[in-house]
Amino acid sequence: MLPIVTFEPVKEDSSDGQPLMRDIANGEWDAYFTEWATAAKANGKPMGFRFAQEMNGNWYSWSDGRFGNASGDYVRAWRHLHDLFAEVGADNLIWIWSVNRINNLPDKTLARVYPGAKYVDWVGMSGYYRDEGVEPSFSTTFDATLAEIEGDAIRLPMIERRQDALTGIHLRGSLQRASRARRPKKSICRCRGDLSSRGR
Repeated sequence: MLPIVTFEPVKEDSSDGQPLMRDIANGEWDAYFTEWATAAKANGKPMGFRFAQEMNGNWYSWSDGRFGNASGDYVRAWRHLHDLFAEVGADNLIWIWSVNRINNLPDKTLARVYPGAKYVDWVGMSGYYRDEGVEPSFSTTFDATLAEIEGDAIRLPMIERRQDALTGIHLRGSLQRASRARRPKKSICRCRGDLSSRGR
């Protein structure tokens, strides 16, 4: 089984706001991420790294063009982290760029948040198999987004998260619980940990 770390750049229960993508892109969190990269390299085993998922939506603090993030900041942050991990030598990470399905989003474009083929190994999608006025099916859930990313992805999309409309099973939960045991003690991001201290 391949472990996948979902790395969410948030300060849990923060009263002073959340980190901005430009702060990550500009190196303000480099000490923390260097610690992460060093630990990943020392582990030596393949690991999926799913950073700041669903960035094309409008609900997360890292959403592109929202909550103080300028358009393009997400891509800059991703590329900066990718380069940092590469410099440390953490080449065992599989970089998973994971978008939310576009059906109900006002901006359905994905190229604006795509870091580029040099920086992405796998492409993922958050898709929820639920009734939204149309009988849910694979086609109604995924087809529009798959069609949009075909021009940007360098590999076939890996659908790494689903939610069953009837049972509510969330497949990511067990991976999150497994990843908590290996996260650094100083957390600036939840994976799903917490961002309680800067750790610079």
